[in-house]
Amino acid sequence: MSNSFGSHLAYFSEQQCGRQWRAFLGALAEELAEQMSDDEIQSFMYVLGRRMGESVQPAEASTLEEMEAAANAIWADWNWGLVRFKDVQTSLEIIHDCAPFRAAFGAAGISWSGALLEGIYSRWFEAFGAGDDLVLRQIEIEEGEVDSYRYRLAHRSLFG
Repeated sequence: MSNSFGSHLAYFSEQQCGRQWRAFLGALAEELAEQMSDDEIQSFMYVLGRRMGESVQPAEASTLEEMEAAANAIWADWNWGLVRFKDVQTSLEIIHDCAPFRAAFGAAGISWSGALLEGIYSRWFEAFGAGDDLVLRQIEIEEGEVDSYRYRLAHRSLFG
């Protein structure tokens, strides 16, 4: 019987999605995949994320650290993992770990579920005062025992 750190992470990751929702969300993911392309599902999730970001907004913040703490307060309440904001000179990197998407939607949902967070963070940064020239985009998904979604908030010219 293995007692590795990775198996513990996998166990806790699985707990992020309540059992009462797994059958529904799994069926929803399968139906979305049958009815829509991955790009269409991503667009749909992005719009849902923006709506969620509008309805639940973090507490007012004036520093990057306060913004991160305000976002993490919501994620802790929802049991949706945690986020780190990292200033990387020309942009802001957003790293979201331990989101419940693998447990909720299955492995197939990993490719499009990050768009939900992209929509939420886009709306939140608008509320925090990000101007029209700043754009938030998902840049990477690191899959593993704990999936990590990476986003970048930067001037639109940096995205080409």
